[in-house]
Amino acid sequence: MRKVCSPLIALFSLSLSTTIVDAELFYPSVGYGVGIRPFSVVIGDIDGDGTLDLATANYGSHNASVLLGNGNGTFQAASQYGVGIYPRSVAISNLNGDLHMDLAVANGGSDNLSVLLGNGDGTFQTSVQYSTGIGPRSVVISDLEGDGDKDLATANFDSDNASVLLGNGDGTFQISEDYDVDVSPYSIDISDLDSDGNPDIAVANWISNNASVLLGNGDGTFQSTINFEVGIGPRDITIGDLDLDGNPDLVTANIGDSNVSVLLGIGDGTFQTVVHYAAGVGATSVAIGDLNDDRIPDLATANRESDNVSILLGNGDGTFQTAINFMVGAYPRSVAMGDLNGDGGLDLAVANYDGNSVSILINMTRTASVELTCIPTQETLPFLLRLGVIMDNLVANYRTFSGRVDVTLASGVHITRYRAGYTNLLPLEHRENWWSQNLPNVGSLAGENTFLLFVMDVTPSPYNQPPFWPSGDTDTDSCTVTGIAP
Repeated sequence: MRKVCSPLIALFSLSLSTTIVDAELFYPSVGYGVGIRPFSVVIGDIDGDGTLDLATANYGSHNASVLLGNGNGTFQAASQYGVGIYPRSVAISNLNGDLHMDLAVANGGSDNLSVLLGNGDGTFQTSVQYSTGIGPRSVVISDLEGDGDKDLATANFDSDNASVLLGNGDGTFQISEDYDVDVSPYSIDISDLDSDGNPDIAVANWISNNASVLLGNGDGTFQSTINFEVGIGPRDITIGDLDLDGNPDLVTANIGDSNVSVLLGIGDGTFQTVVHYAAGVGATSVAIGDLNDDRIPDLATANRESDNVSILLGNGDGTFQTAINFMVGAYPRSVAMGDLNGDGGLDLAVANYDGNSVSILINMTRTASVELTCIPTQETLPFLLRLGVIMDNLVANYRTFSGRVDVTLASGVHITRYRAGYTNLLPLEHRENWWSQNLPNVGSLAGENTFLLFVMDVTPSPYNQPPFWPSGDTDTDSCTVTGIAP
């Protein structure tokens, strides 16, 4: 007998009840202190160690906080870096071509941007200021002229315009060029909205209740504004392909009517009629990503007045399900998505303005990895087979898993629950369960005999209390051995 294949990488199967999975999409939030009154939060690998970190713009303390990640969804104590007056937005990218992440911060009280060049170890140099329009509320980073250098753009609340600062490639920037939008622009994002290969700008205008689109010419300049109606008081705008048709779509978070507006893109820089979806009270920020592992974009909003985030799961056609809410800190102003614990699922970071903190919500849809190893111990029949189930709890919470090994013999006989049981795993625990047993003496053993491992997360909520509903993911793995007839 010989082993004919190695264990496969664990596959995640979303065969559980949708209601159960959705209702427990995130673990309870965990808070980390930052500066005073954080206005926005972003996620990126700041120190280049392969794990994601956080940065916030702190309105009340006139600084930016950096929290380096430990790779398991937890974070080190915040470090603070001085910027301008009343910073409201922060963005992360490599601005000077040295492969280290840098920060750009929009300072609403000093009418400028702060650029902090990174040292590559999670620390930053002293900030350098660049003038913008009046009262910048948001900053975004992109290559706007196609020269490979990163450029900056801001939405300027008090001058009703957007500023574009073209980069020189060394972390310095040219004098800003301003473009009129509508009344009180609050947020800005960039994507190719008309499919011509050039980056375009989209701006959410708080007072005029619309979104401005400025189509790019490809050289860092932009055409006149085209406006599209959204909800009341849009405070954030984000671009993504919500209906999976290849065309970028727009989403705004509208604080005035506590909803999100979805404008599906036609692909030429224009959009379909707006559709609104209710969120929490005072929706002020929105992010796009696949939160339930179905390969369909979902939405998350930070809701200032209800101290929660709303999750709107996507249907794949640009429509969304009813919002599910998760509590965070006090007065949340910003939400960002990223895989903070390295398990493949998208987690949330939320900046809490009144809580002086960031709330971390770890995704529950991926809680464990499993492998099944088959090792025959002799080469004649009957023979012993050594089986190993290797499990890793990928999150910083206690989990209970139940599982079984099923066997399909070469003769076609299927043996269910050949091995079954459950195990408790501590946070981030690695566990290996091994046993040896004769291969079942049922049917012919000549040919390939397949062993299939099926594992389900059955952690109760609250922990150790019934009902013992499945509350996470299911994993499968398999291995095959070949028996030789006597």
